[in-house]
Amino acid sequence: MGLISELRRRNVLRMAVLYAIAAWLIVQVAEVLIDLANLPDQIGLIILGLLAIGFPIALIFSWFYEITPEGISLEKDVDPAISITHVTGRRLDFIFISLLCAAVILFAYDKWWIGGPPEKSIAVLPFTNMSDDPEQEYFSDGLTEELLNLLAGIDELKVAARTSSFFYKDKRDKVTLTEIAKQLDVAHVLEGSVRKSGDKIRVTAQLIKTDDGFHLWSNTYDRTLDDIFLIQDEISAAVVGALKITLLGEAPHARVTNTEAYELTLRGKYFFKRRAEGDLDRARDYFERAVELDPGIADAWVGLVPLYTWASDPPDVPRAKAAAEKALALEPNNPEAHIRMALVYTYEGHDDIATKELYEALKLGPDNPLVLSVHAGIRANAGDLEGAIEFQRRAVSVDPLSATNLNNLAAFLESTGRLDEALAANNKLEELNPGNVQGRKLVGRVRLQQGYAEEALEVFQSLPEDWEKLYYLSLAHYSLGNLEASNATMVEYEEKYSSEHPQEMAGMYAWRGEPDPAFLWLDRARAVKTYDLGNIFEDSFLRNLHSDPRWDVYVNKLRSAD
Repeated sequence: MGLISELRRRNVLRMAVLYAIAAWLIVQVAEVLIDLANLPDQIGLIILGLLAIGFPIALIFSWFYEITPEGISLEKDVDPAISITHVTGRRLDFIFISLLCAAVILFAYDKWWIGGPPEKSIAVLPFTNMSDDPEQEYFSDGLTEELLNLLAGIDELKVAARTSSFFYKDKRDKVTLTEIAKQLDVAHVLEGSVRKSGDKIRVTAQLIKTDDGFHLWSNTYDRTLDDIFLIQDEISAAVVGALKITLLGEAPHARVTNTEAYELTLRGKYFFKRRAEGDLDRARDYFERAVELDPGIADAWVGLVPLYTWASDPPDVPRAKAAAEKALALEPNNPEAHIRMALVYTYEGHDDIATKELYEALKLGPDNPLVLSVHAGIRANAGDLEGAIEFQRRAVSVDPLSATNLNNLAAFLESTGRLDEALAANNKLEELNPGNVQGRKLVGRVRLQQGYAEEALEVFQSLPEDWEKLYYLSLAHYSLGNLEASNATMVEYEEKYSSEHPQEMAGMYAWRGEPDPAFLWLDRARAVKTYDLGNIFEDSFLRNLHSDPRWDVYVNKLRSAD
């Protein structure tokens, strides 16, 4: 009992309780900040470890020291007659009550206010093709995308992006709706099926509340193909009514067009996204047939632009520009149409006008993942990698299951030396796309920069045979001290690939700490223009050159050339 009384007198017990509550609050706040800033999970473990270390220190301090009017003194040096431990105890009680109130508020806020996704949020999962003909899958996919775009036009409703929703295609027997909702941060799911036979269609749709599996609404539509646009409007209206959304303006309506042109456009989109051998030619053919039947179908014009530029050899820029202009004339507020027009201006060399189009796309589609990802690339090309990361994080937040978005984010993080964060983003990519080559390359680059050259070499040796594999092998061998092997791969690279990829020769010399030949190779790269400006800023193995006075001179030359 004497020990307990002494612990109370010296406020050790108060300190223990106070420290525990304060530590809990710190952990909760840290968890939120780590999630918001997408910081590595290791930071949370470090904070927890520091708090654990601090606990006995706080108790020891409370036992041996006392706060007096003159400052902190050893307890044994304080005259019991003038000790104010009782006053300190009351102050600690006040702090204890304040922290306890804060903890209760935080707990209540987490449980009742931010415990789940927004109530007015939805994911449109790919409708199942129930037709006897598997080739009709383009129609079920197309209807899903049309519904998704229609609902995305409702400002009051948060809609998961297409890439993330379509990630679950053919996975519904492996993933529960609850898991889908958690990954996409939505409260509701719209799913269904489509059966098409000639001109007859049957569409079944159901809206499900994911936290309890309750069906808020379902319906079956037995119609003809001519009614497809009316069906889309009816499903959209049913979702709005079931979720009790109060529209601030008129509800979006499906674009009514020639039904044959509509089908051709859906086929074009299907093959453009699938991109198997010959699919881009098929997509172009379907889009061209669609606009012949109905020149007012904007989606087909938008789809033709990339098929006339990067998918055509040589690029047919005049036709691409005409297609983009027709798309914008039909839908001036379509952000993707502005993105495509910017692509055309880039091919024409009008970068200033292209930039205006890109910012118009951002104004019209601030939450469009394609727009955000394109702007991340713009920032990277300007050397603003932090800005690129910010835009790419936004793209990932609205389209969390897009492998492209995650890969870009990981690459930008690696380029800034934030290697742990890059690996964290790449781990999410690996979950979505196990064994992907780009992910393996990033792991190898990161581990090499972290000093694990042997592990990096093993990763690089598993890569397909190409110019990048030779490049990485030379870097890894050099870090391991295998100078002969490094030189041999460098010579082989120079003979085979240096004319097409001279920048990597600069990277090999920079990694070796040889800036003079590195800058000579960069000048060759600038002369042949085999890359864009962003490649220079994003290349981790050129980072050794950034402190060299010649670096800024070189970058200014690149910018003036652009």
